[in-house]
Amino acid sequence: MVCGIPALAMAVACWPGGEKTSDTGGGGCPSVFCREAPLDPEGVQSGVVGFSVTPPASDLVALGDVNGDGFADVGFAGFVVFGEPDPGPLQDDPAALALRGFSVPSPDDPEIRFDPLPAGDVNGDGLDDIMVVETPTKRAWVIHGKDDLEPANLDLVALGVGGFVVDAVEAALSWNRVDHPGVDVDGDGLDDLAFIAKTGTMIIRGQIDGEPLDLSTTTPLALVGGSHRLTGGDFDDDGIVDLVWCNSYYEAEVLRAPSGWSANAREMTNLTPAGCDRVLAGDLDGGGVDDLLFFEELDLELGLRIHRGPLPLDDDVLELNDDCLILVNHFAFADVDGDGRLDLVDMSIEGVLRATAPEAYSPNQDTLADCSSSCQLSQSVIASFDDLFFLDVVALGDINGDGRHDVYTQDAGAIITEVCDQQP
Repeated sequence: MVCGIPALAMAVACWPGGEKTSDTGGGGCPSVFCREAPLDPEGVQSGVVGFSVTPPASDLVALGDVNGDGFADVGFAGFVVFGEPDPGPLQDDPAALALRGFSVPSPDDPEIRFDPLPAGDVNGDGLDDIMVVETPTKRAWVIHGKDDLEPANLDLVALGVGGFVVDAVEAALSWNRVDHPGVDVDGDGLDDLAFIAKTGTMIIRGQIDGEPLDLSTTTPLALVGGSHRLTGGDFDDDGIVDLVWCNSYYEAEVLRAPSGWSANAREMTNLTPAGCDRVLAGDLDGGGVDDLLFFEELDLELGLRIHRGPLPLDDDVLELNDDCLILVNHFAFADVDGDGRLDLVDMSIEGVLRATAPEAYSPNQDTLADCSSSCQLSQSVIASFDDLFFLDVVALGDINGDGRHDVYTQDAGAIITEVCDQQP
């Protein structure tokens, strides 16, 4: 049984008794999700429902709230760009960007700027931190969040002022969370970091002080596999974070600490989804329990499987419900209608940008029959684009503070701030 997404219609699962039933197409699912009429692609860049990004950037990333003002911030062209109520066009102009955030220049050449990556709140001060990596020197700088426009001084960070350095780094990893940038693995109130080192993927504890770290001599919180295919969350609802990754055989593995990460006991569980090219995690429906998402490459499309928590991870091998498959191209999860749950935003292979309510894209595992629901239109067409070169869709958080998450699409060369025309 497959829940597929053809070009403009979605044969998807519906949660009985879904909340958004004001305009239903049968089965308790709304016939239109959150936008009555598609946006004019040219109008997306007008500043009314979004703002342009020039040039269209493949490295634009969500960083969380770095300066603590309640607006989501982004990484672009070597800058941390702060969110604001009425953001203007985003251009690769250092002088203009310096008025909207701070740069991360190389300590050796200020003309070279490092691209910031999300780190979560590593030092527990309530601000999201960032990290940058210099590959030739195998050095990473973890930079604490701040609210001024002064460029980050990596020489001071190396001395423990405003952050700390990590050496012997092959690469820095994001946590592949769809709802927030950081993961506090050991529950000490500090988000932890994941780096690739010569010995494998190391989970490093967050820290308040600026003590430098060297991965060749540091004892990790955990040593796992999975390279970029790693995430963390409390998937069995026991109050303790679990680590999940895809191994080289495209199988999913879980590392658990049943007595907490301060104890020595560790347990492994092998999961058996149909394929594991990449794994994501997040509390999609706002229910308080993390959900697992696996996807695999299928020719020109991606097969996405969503497994709602809590999952029984006590056994050595857990066979997940694999009855429901969603076919997507590039996609993101974002709360585009402001109701506290994450909606599926995806770009079809024909260039149609769509938003789909959680009632439609995620089956209720307690009732497998939901996957065969006749609901066809629990989504809204946001816009259609021609002359496609890229299909990227990136969730950025609430940049302009209107209560709805914003998304970036490289096809449009714009950040869309009103995916939905409904106010939250």
